[in-house]
Amino acid sequence: MYGTSPQYVNERLTPTLYLVLGLLAREGPSTPYDLEQHVRATLGNFGRSRHTSLYSEPPRLAALGLVTETRESEGRRRRVFAIMPAGMSA
Repeated sequence: MYGTSPQYVNERLTPTLYLVLGLLAREGPSTPYDLEQHVRATLGNFGRSRHTSLYSEPPRLAALGLVTETRESEGRRRRVFAIMPAGMSA
């Protein structure tokens, strides 16, 4: 995959992406809503601009090969993200 060497990835990660990776490492597989709840529980009022990032950033991490994305097969078909070894290294 283009551009997924660890050095390249680390240079491209934002603080919010690191936050998402850390939450996935600590809390396990999570939906973007779960990530928002983890942030509220640990950091309190996180700010509206970053709130939306918790929904848009996990797919970017998946595109970089740092997390996996699966969809629930029934119900709301929520997207669930889980950290991969490359994400732990980042």
